[in-house]
Amino acid sequence: MSSPRITTSVERRPSTLAANAERIREALGGDLPPALAALYGETDGLTVSVARDGEPLHHFEGVVATLEDAFDGWKPHGQAADADEFADAGFDQAFCEITWSPDADVDADEALAQLNALRRAKLLMSIPGSPEFLVVDLAPPDGELQIGWAYEGCEYHPLDLDLDEFLRMVQMFGSARWFWAYLPHGVSHRSQIADALRDFADTWPDEVAALVRRASAGGVVPVADDGDTPEEAEEEEEEEE
Repeated sequence: MSSPRITTSVERRPSTLAANAERIREALGGDLPPALAALYGETDGLTVSVARDGEPLHHFEGVVATLEDAFDGWKPHGQAADADEFADAGFDQAFCEITWSPDADVDADEALAQLNALRRAKLLMSIPGSPEFLVVDLAPPDGELQIGWAYEGCEYHPLDLDLDEFLRMVQMFGSARWFWAYLPHGVSHRSQIADALRDFADTWPDEVAALVRRASAGGVVPVADDGDTPEEAEEEEEEEE
């Protein structure tokens, strides 16, 4: 008897980038970064549906936000210079009580920096049934954009992930927690990646194995043609000799 087969399908929507160009400039003071502009120039977000033997798995559905959803209906994105200013944040701010909470503790400078990153970040993808979000910071300390993981309204971690890799992964795994493998070393969710992707292990064995090794090693581990890492392949060759 064959193992259940996971399949994905991708629905794209007509681009609204040109229609929203002025709103984007008002919100950002400029245009979208080239990589994000390329995505939204082709499609206004996308929906990845996941099924097992033809039966939909809605809890793995991945919805990359439309431009309007990414900017939370074009609401303002505020920043705070200190804890007092953060305490005065209005509930009309983008993603208030969604990706960030006005009740979060920002007494420490690091916590304030995290909340400011959350407040200015745009939505990439919500995770069904969980207080997790993938967001994109368009004004990070380094580079043009930074994809991050938002959790429970107060926790933010940058992901070691670019937009191309994000799109490749989401079209393969939907909203399954593949992105935990890209969290900073020391975040506990990294250790749960094998369990999070167990439904996909028979369909994408090499990719799942690579993500598990990545999470375990704390970095990128290339996949050899046979699914082994280069180090494992070398060890096997030595044993055969």
